[in-house]
Order: sequence, then C-alpha cells, then structure tokens
Amino acid sequence: MELFTKIIELDKQLLLLLNSFNNGYFDSFMYTFSKVAVWIPFYLSVVYVLFKSQGKKAIWMVLFLVIGVVLADQISGLFKNGVQRFRPSHDPIIQNFVHIVNNSRAGLYGFVSSHASNTVGFAILSSLFIRRQSYTLAALSWALLNCYSRIYLGLHFPLDILGGAILGVFLALFLYFIYKRIFQKATNSVSENEARIPTAVLLLFVVSIAVFSIFG
Repeated sequence: MELFTKIIELDKQLLLLLNSFNNGYFDSFMYTFSKVAVWIPFYLSVVYVLFKSQGKKAIWMVLFLVIGVVLADQISGLFKNGVQRFRPSHDPIIQNFVHIVNNSRAGLYGFVSSHASNTVGFAILSSLFIRRQSYTLAALSWALLNCYSRIYLGLHFPLDILGGAILGVFLALFLYFIYKRIFQKATNSVSENEARIPTAVLLLFVVSIAVFSIFG
C-alpha cells in the first residue's frame, strides 16, 4: 500500500513537472492537436489507401479499425467509472496548480485515457495493415504527441496515459490476431507511394496547426 501511495505521488509530481512547460503558443497548438475532429482527414486517408491497395478486402480492415476505436473508447470508459481516479483538472489536492487551457477540464475521472487508447490502438493496427516504416513512424509519432497533449492540457496524469496506451496496444494486437485467423490469405502489399498519402496528410495538418497557433 505504501508503494502504491508513492507511485501515485510520483505520478502527480511528474504531471506537475510536464504540465509546467507551457506558453501561449503551445496552449493553442496542443488544444487544437488534441481535438478528435481535426484528424478526420487523416482517418479518411488511411481508409482511402486501404481500399486503393486491397480492394474489397479493405472493408474488413476498416471494420476492424472501427471496432478497435469503439472498444478502446468503451473499455476506457469502464475503467474511468470503475477506478474513479480524478483527472488533474479535478483533483482537489493539485487542481489549483495545474495549467488548464481554455478552462477545458473534461469529465471527472481520467484513468485510463481514451485519447491514448484510441490513438495508440489506431496507429498500431493501421500500421500492421499498411506495413510501411514511413507510415508507422508517422502514425506512432502522432499518437505519442496526442498522448503528451493530454498531459500538457492538464487532463490526464502520466499513468492515465500509460494505462490507455497499454490498452490500445493490447486491443490492436488482439484484433490483428483475430483478423489474421479469419483471413489467412496474404493481403496485397501497400506501396511506398500509397503509404505516403496518410503520412503527407498528417504532416500537412501538423504544419497547419503549427501555423494557426501563431495567431491563436
């Protein structure tokens, strides 16, 4: 019990440290970067590449990606309601010391992070389908920055993020295992040029957010 208490205390101290590196520019950048709707074009570009390379087989890949996101969202919600650990923005002990952007405090509980489970799970499962190093690096970088943005915004402790990321990894590997068991025939390879499409979309939107944040 004493070890658990120490871990929680270290988690809070790490949150306050990481959350303290803030300024007006990154407030705007991280707030925008963390919005789910911003990345719809990226998701659509992945769907486009899968259909372009796999044809009708892509229907099942997209279905598994959707199932992954839904499961990550629902299971992380169950954890939140079951564990009932306050978010930093609602923690009565440290909430007055946490940097909050645009007074956005989200829901009461934060373990595990839905953002972390969704983005990490999507990045890994889509990487297993696309199987190109350039895309994998871009997708994982996007997921990790999404995870950090939640700490920056004061909405999740590092352990919330870690728990969500582990959940996302588990779901992605589990769903890919199921997919391979059902569809044992080899899928078509995604060309490097095709894999560059979602990578380019990611880069375009990151640059756009970075430029927008100058005026935000």
